[in-house]
Amino acid sequence: MNLRTLAASVALLCAPAAFGEDADIAANPKLYASARCAKGEEVRVAKKDTLRCNFKAGSSDLADDPTCVVQLEPVLRALQEEKSVKAMVLGFADAQGKADKNKALSFQRASAVRKYLIEGGVDAERFSVDGFGSDAAFFVCKEKTKDCDAQNRRIEIASYICKKQKQRGKK
Repeated sequence: MNLRTLAASVALLCAPAAFGEDADIAANPKLYASARCAKGEEVRVAKKDTLRCNFKAGSSDLADDPTCVVQLEPVLRALQEEKSVKAMVLGFADAQGKADKNKALSFQRASAVRKYLIEGGVDAERFSVDGFGSDAAFFVCKEKTKDCDAQNRRIEIASYICKKQKQRGKK
């Protein structure tokens, strides 16, 4: 049984629902800067899913943590079903190591997630990828503990729909 088959089986039993909590794009313009809509459109609906992936140090291999793939399965199914939804795959790192290496590593990890979703049949044009490394502004936990580091080492998938901008000022 391959990793995808195993993950799909387990995901049916215990994975969280895809397109989770609301994502506040206006409050985090730097974080969600890669949201892309066509000219004359704007992001209208955004949801965020946070994945806890226990990558090995210096690695971006999803096989390091099969539970990460399990977490991706409901997102994959939702993206397969909802063709109008686009997604930003955002990678983050903990504070260990050099900032430039963490930025590159977080981008590689986000790219690995994007690749997994594309291999699952989702059109590559529906994704953008960004890595934020160990930028403390994006830490979800500020304490200097192993548990806190694990919380900051994450992937977020922000899904959104583009809608035509409302005409303002015209009667």
